Amino acid sequence: MFRALPPFLLLLVSACSASDTPRADGLTAGEHDKLEAAAARLDSRATPPGTADAAALEADVTQRLDADMTAKRP
Repeated sequence: MFRALPPFLLLLVSACSASDTPRADGLTAGEHDKLEAAAARLDSRATPPGTADAAALEADVTQRLDADMTAKRP
């Protein structure tokens, strides 16, 4: 009986320390709050000047790769 007690206690402690927030994905409440704060800081950053050019280049390369793959299909 006493051998089963430590694993049970570990499961109980981990279940109690996990956040009850549905979007926490198993993080503790503090970890979830820190992650949300970091995401908010990243979202509030100014857009770098080359962002539009990078998006246009990415779209062009994706289009060319798709056309190339379509041409190579039997």
